Amino acid sequence: MKRILLLLVLPLFLLPSEAKEYTSPRIFWNHFQTINTGFNAAYARVNELQDGRWMVLHGGSVRFSSDQGKTWTSAISIAPTISNINYSSPDFIQLSDGTIVLGLNTRPTEPYSEDRLFGIRVVRSLDNGETCEEPVYVYDAKYEFINGCWEPAFLELPSGELQCYFADESDFTSSSEQCISMCRSFDKGKTWSERTRVSFRAGSRDGMPVPILTDSGDIVVIIEDNGWPGYSGFRATNVRSSLEDNWSETVLADSPNRHIIFEYTDDYSTYS
Repeated sequence: MKRILLLLVLPLFLLPSEAKEYTSPRIFWNHFQTINTGFNAAYARVNELQDGRWMVLHGGSVRFSSDQGKTWTSAISIAPTISNINYSSPDFIQLSDGTIVLGLNTRPTEPYSEDRLFGIRVVRSLDNGETCEEPVYVYDAKYEFINGCWEPAFLELPSGELQCYFADESDFTSSSEQCISMCRSFDKGKTWSERTRVSFRAGSRDGMPVPILTDSGDIVVIIEDNGWPGYSGFRATNVRSSLEDNWSETVLADSPNRHIIFEYTDDYSTYS
């Protein structure tokens, strides 16, 4: 399944005397289309399905396009409405057998209460997105915004193991730290394991994981990391594990399996 990256790029108008010749590849975007607005439109994800259609997931709803994003169907709800809980930061994957697994981040609204938790749920579709099963529990963090969990992202391994990565604050109730956690499914998303801690930098906030499997057989997760000495703000970083090790050890601050992507010392304006 191809992953399609949609970017919003604001035009930069230069006077002729200011124009510069490009010396490296560039992508130019000439079309901007609003699909949905509001809170549940934040962090929408779009992928191409195996039948060639595009599917976009925003909040607890999906839409489809048969003309490469020019037009879209009406929104179809995939998860029940729950009072005072939003679905946000979704992601989805179509597995090799065609099963679509959609991940939702449950986010309680204020005033917070202990019976409504920040968590990760998945919804499965066995008919290419036409219908969906009931949401399945993956993980729950705490009930306050400062101790939640965020941003599920999926990876299918050659063995069939399905992994769900997410940013996790639930162990750090007395600090602002955050780690990357991951749960595993061996039955295409029906049930999920206890979490594994993938990466953690003490005193900092590893966040926003995006996993890939490289041609060389490494699992690589791109994250944001705001703890690199000498750098300000969050920096695009990758943490990795071999497919054989499969996160047998947590990638800590000084691990050789943690790498900053932008190494330029004067690159203080480049964030993840």
